[in-house]
Amino acid sequence: MDVEVADSPIEVTGPNLKIVLNDDGGAHVSLVLAIAKLPPIRHDETYEGSRTELIKDLKEGSYPCKVMIAAYKYKAVGPTYDASIRINNKVVARAEGAIKKGEWSDFGYGAFTLEVS
Repeated sequence: MDVEVADSPIEVTGPNLKIVLNDDGGAHVSLVLAIAKLPPIRHDETYEGSRTELIKDLKEGSYPCKVMIAAYKYKAVGPTYDASIRINNKVVARAEGAIKKGEWSDFGYGAFTLEVS
């Protein structure tokens, strides 16, 4: 899986951030966003729709971030994934494709710097 990450630094206006983790494919998908100095934001029940997390009062500055997206076929509707992570409506990471025939899962990682002003 190739995780496409927006070019760093990704500039957003704070201090409040709206983060949306979503997948529109048929596979079971797990999305994790780790922003330095904050607890990881995770979404494992993508079959229930997107997850929105609000971060309040984040101080101005640079925050290293890591992303992990994994797709699983076990008991899934199908092998496809179309996953995205958005911060303040900007797509910061996405992965689209299908788990290869004969494989049960696929995953990928990415990293970027978030610049909060």
